[in-house]
Amino acid sequence: MKKGLFLYGLNCTTSICDKVIFIDSNLVPAKAFYRNLMTESHMKDYGEQVIAMMTAENQYYTESLKKSLQEDFDFTTLVKTASSKCYGLYGDRGEANYPHRVSDLCLDEETLAKLSLHFIKDACHMPIIENPQQFAETILSIL
Repeated sequence: MKKGLFLYGLNCTTSICDKVIFIDSNLVPAKAFYRNLMTESHMKDYGEQVIAMMTAENQYYTESLKKSLQEDFDFTTLVKTASSKCYGLYGDRGEANYPHRVSDLCLDEETLAKLSLHFIKDACHMPIIENPQQFAETILSIL
C-alpha cells in the first residue's frame, strides 16, 4: 500500500482529523490522462532532479510493488467509509478544459460524491513543484 494511503487508512475512520487531502493520488487505476509525472515544460526545468531522486529510490521498489502501484488496486473504500471530509487535488495536465478529467479518474459515483475535487493549473503529479502558488492557495482554502 502506498505510504500516504496507508497513513490515511489509519486515520480515515477515527476523529484524529476532520479533513483528508489526496494529492494527485489515484484511488483506482486512472486512464492515460493521469499517467504523467510532470508537464513537458516542468520536465525541462525539474526533470533531471526528479528523475535522479526516483532513480535513487528505485532500489527500494520490487517489480511486484511497481506493478501494484499501476494496476489492480482499489482504495475507494477508504473514501466511502471515511468520517473525515475528503479532498482530491489533481493537476490539470495543462488542459484546463479537458472534458474527461473527472471521468478519467475512473471513480464510481459513490466515491465521487464523497470527494471534493480541485484541479491545479499546469501541473501533473507534482503540483507542489509545478504550481506552488495555486497549490498553497488551494490547501489554505481547504484548511
